[in-house]
Amino acid sequence: MTGKYLQQHKISLALAMLVVISFVFAGVFASVTGTKKSQDQRSQAATNSAVISLQPGQQDTRVGEKFTLALFLEVGDLRISAADITIDYDAGVQLEKFEVTQALPVVLRAGAINAGQRTFSIALGSGPQTPVTGSPLLVTLTFKAVSPGSNTVHFNQAMTQAAALGNTANVIGAYRQTSVTIGDQVVSPKLTIKVAQVGLSKQDVITQADIGLVYTQQNAAGQEKKLKLYKTELTSNQSGVLITKTPLTLEGINQSTLVGMTEVYLKTPYTLSKKLGSIDLKQTELLDASDKKLVIGDFDQSSEQEKNVIRLTDIVAPLQAYTLLENQLTPETAKFDVDYNGLVDIRDISIVLSSFTQLELRGEVP
Repeated sequence: MTGKYLQQHKISLALAMLVVISFVFAGVFASVTGTKKSQDQRSQAATNSAVISLQPGQQDTRVGEKFTLALFLEVGDLRISAADITIDYDAGVQLEKFEVTQALPVVLRAGAINAGQRTFSIALGSGPQTPVTGSPLLVTLTFKAVSPGSNTVHFNQAMTQAAALGNTANVIGAYRQTSVTIGDQVVSPKLTIKVAQVGLSKQDVITQADIGLVYTQQNAAGQEKKLKLYKTELTSNQSGVLITKTPLTLEGINQSTLVGMTEVYLKTPYTLSKKLGSIDLKQTELLDASDKKLVIGDFDQSSEQEKNVIRLTDIVAPLQAYTLLENQLTPETAKFDVDYNGLVDIRDISIVLSSFTQLELRGEVP
């Protein structure tokens, strides 16, 4: 007996088992003689075929990213009682996990991932008297993209079959695969900032900061200018210069497709937003703007119109807190301690007034 004959013999046996299982679950052995009505139903069912598919049919992703495919069985008017499924996938993807629905609730053979052979297989059946109709979701599969290129996730047609009541042959008429296009891994650039602040000379002062980046990204349609916002934490060094505590990872920006220089804007809670300069994030992660000083005094943020602007109302607020030569801090007045010496005193007032050179100062925005 040749190898080819043995393979064909095994496939025939597997299909025969599915057909037998379908009859057992449906409880039809007791009425195998049938009536003319059941004969008509079998004749009609035999003209139908099911479609087994992986969706979506096209998946675009990048190395390191995960994606999920859904396995559907579109059965039309058929009454599916069992399905034996084998999926093969190319080396550029890796199957990490799967979840089985209750559409075919009886597990005839447990789902198994064979990473070496790059296959997934499972056999499912319906409950007694409850064959499946419609277009049920059977399994969801989660893959990880591991190398760039074109790949497919597809059914092994010789090993993927379905049985339906009234049919003695495999009822799957079409197998639909997923094509997976994997691009290079996105490398997010990092950014370290140094910047001074008016009146700050103390070490270990910690403040939150909002950072805005204006950059140009190359894509399939051409070059596109974009704005992204980030949050980070700054800590002052021994000279009072504020530095990002750890390099900021710029998630969502692809370093390899950046074009030209990136503009950097920064604002702390009570300073005006300031453009710190431009940086080539492909070449370096450090933007040393320690020669620039953030202007502090944006205390009145009672409305959107008052934010990122210093007016007379911002100056009045610390003056109202300055009732003694040295005023202890309260939760309400702590923001006026702009030299961080633990008091609201004449030095704080002097620092705030030193920047108030016109009736209205506005922060620089992207």
